[in-house]
Amino acid sequence: MKYCKECDVNIITPISKCPLCKSPAISVSGPEIYAYPDLHARQLHESMYENLISAMQTKQTLPA
Repeated sequence: MKYCKECDVNIITPISKCPLCKSPAISVSGPEIYAYPDLHARQLHESMYENLISAMQTKQTLPA
């Protein structure tokens, strides 16, 4: 991962200059940052929305 001191931002793409200010990007170590959400979490949210819509259509109350 890269970091720009001038903009105080992490850069997840392997580039040599900051895309915002064109200053040199320095390499930093740390946890990997993923640009895309976890698919499992997205599936859980979709299931929650499907249950909500289904309950609204049948006018049922949702379990707590």
